[in-house]
Amino acid sequence: DETDKFNLHKRLYEEYFEKYEKYKLLDKYFISFKIDDGENNHYYLKKDINVLLRPDEVKNVRLKIDLNQKCVLVLLNEDVIFKENKVSGVVVNWTPVLREGLHVDPLNIFARCVIDGTGHDSEMCKVVARKNGISLDTSNGQVIGERSLDVTEGERQVVEGTKEIYPGLYVCGMASSAVSGTPRMGPIFGGMLMSGKKVADIIIEKLKK
Repeated sequence: DETDKFNLHKRLYEEYFEKYEKYKLLDKYFISFKIDDGENNHYYLKKDINVLLRPDEVKNVRLKIDLNQKCVLVLLNEDVIFKENKVSGVVVNWTPVLREGLHVDPLNIFARCVIDGTGHDSEMCKVVARKNGISLDTSNGQVIGERSLDVTEGERQVVEGTKEIYPGLYVCGMASSAVSGTPRMGPIFGGMLMSGKKVADIIIEKLKK
C-alpha cells in the first residue's frame, strides 16, 4: 500500500523492522536485509532508502551504505556552521518541525566539506552569501540564478561549474547551474552524473592534503 511504499510508519528512521513473512519480496526488489537471530527472529531489519528507489538503482545505494555513508530522511537544511570565514558544517531540522512551526532546536553537523546538492534552490549557497557578507566564486559574488533551458550547453556547464564555491562549500548538479548562472538542462546526457563524480574527486583530493 502507499504507507509501505513511502515508509511513513518508521518514525523517520532509515532502518526498521518488518514481519519476516514478507521476506520473499526482498529478492524481487534487491532489498538488503538481515535476520534478527534473537527472540525476534520473525522480523528482519530493512534499509529504508532501498525501497525508495527503483530496483535498478538499489545496487548503487547498497554500495554507498556498505561504504559507511549515512542516509538521513526528512531533514531540511536551515543554515550552515560558519567558523573563521569557512563553512564547517550544516544546521538541520526535521521537516515536519519546521512546517508546523514547533519550537525544536536544530541539529548541528560538523563537516570538513559540505556539498550543496539542493538543486534549483541552491539553498546552502544562498544562506552563506545572504547571512555572512561574503563573496562566492561567481561573476558577481552571489547566487546568480539559472538561465533558461539549453540542453547542450547546460550539460557541459553543469560539470564546468562544479567546484569549491566558497572555502568548505562545494556545489554540484543543478545547484551549480543556479549559483553560476548557467542554463538548466535535460538532464539526459550524463551531466549530473559527471558533476557528482567531479565534486567527489575534488573533495577526495582535498582531504588527502
